[in-house]
Amino acid sequence: MRKLSILALVTVVLAMVSCQKSSIATSINSSAATDATAKKSNFDLLTAHPWVYYKYYIGYVDSSNKGQIAYRRGSSHNTLDLDSVKETYYPDGTIDEYDGNGVHVYGTWHFTNNEQTEVEFSNYTGNYFTTIVKLDRLRFNCYYTDIYGVKRYGELIPAR
Repeated sequence: MRKLSILALVTVVLAMVSCQKSSIATSINSSAATDATAKKSNFDLLTAHPWVYYKYYIGYVDSSNKGQIAYRRGSSHNTLDLDSVKETYYPDGTIDEYDGNGVHVYGTWHFTNNEQTEVEFSNYTGNYFTTIVKLDRLRFNCYYTDIYGVKRYGELIPAR
């Protein structure tokens, strides 16, 4: 009878420990899933890493007419050379850009609306008002009007 009581006690303790472990694991897994699906702000996405151009269009009209493609990374038929252009947005509102000639251009940036879809960039060439079309961890698509009044559309990807 004593062996049966000890066996029953061991079974109950093992069952309790087993239940406790699975509830902890579920809690941790639920927390990780929530963190993974939490939407990051455009501020966090823009400042997450440096960006390089994947495609660049001149003469943007709207989402169905992006204009004439002037650059596509890896193409030998580009009318602009943006291979060395890299933009890094910092949380303090500064931006470092290496232009098409490898020249380091310093500037500033800030959102101009609460939705974080309108951005003003400033550097020695002027102020540029940019509209973010798509921004996630792998794509930064936007359009702006250059100093000559021509609308341009860019598709940027994380720099490697």
